[in-house]
Amino acid sequence: MVSESSYQVRSYKVKHNCDVKWFLEAYRWLLQRAIDETWKNTTWKEKVTRGKG
Repeated sequence: MVSESSYQVRSYKVKHNCDVKWFLEAYRWLLQRAIDETWKNTTWKEKVTRGKG
């Protein structure tokens, strides 16, 4: 069962002359590392449910 979250993600357009491509690429790399680490440390356990199947 997935619980509903009360979090919201918002985005805004802001005019600027800054090159933020490096920042976005580094941030994406960091998020991917966190996801990879989470999966690496995940242990799956099979649970038999009686009366199903």
